[in-house]
Amino acid sequence: MKRYLKVDFVDRFSSICDTKEEVMEGCGYFIEEITWEDFLEEIEGEFEVIEVKGGCDIKWLTED
Repeated sequence: MKRYLKVDFVDRFSSICDTKEEVMEGCGYFIEEITWEDFLEEIEGEFEVIEVKGGCDIKWLTED
């Protein structure tokens, strides 16, 4: 199973998304308008997207 950690550098916010579509929509893009690869290039500097594979647990140890 893949999940995605989306880091918003502008608003200083992170979230876990279940699908690529959820990541794109969370960044304000529509999946019909841009490819995944183009999307990743477009958001460079504003967002970071980290793919997490397998059954690992993610735990925030600090909060802002």
